[in-house]
Amino acid sequence: MAKPKNPTSIKIDIIHKKIKKTVLLNTIDYHTQYKIFEYLSGVFHDIQLFKSAEMKTEIAYYANKLGPSLVKKLNWHGINTLEDLLFYSPHELRKLNKIGDVSVAKLNSFIQYIINENSIKSIQ
Repeated sequence: MAKPKNPTSIKIDIIHKKIKKTVLLNTIDYHTQYKIFEYLSGVFHDIQLFKSAEMKTEIAYYANKLGPSLVKKLNWHGINTLEDLLFYSPHELRKLNKIGDVSVAKLNSFIQYIINENSIKSIQ
């Protein structure tokens, strides 16, 4: 595929919350361009994860926070939903094959994040 002559004139379609926006990159500043590319790379990463068969679970939605390899390990152990994850204590998670201390620490902070998010939503 040939490179475009002027990369800042590329049109990008951004679909966010069912609203399609077309952005002409030469009409916006570099900081905003960077944010758009950062957003699109995150979207692309998530799409790639959901395309693989083992990642089509509720927990895969959080792959950007947990990391794809940890999500695959959780899926392998039958942990596919947040409810499944909350069922395990940190000690039980340590006993699972291929889930080390760093992953357990990451999962504990993730669980705290989920609890805090749900607490904030219930207060509002």
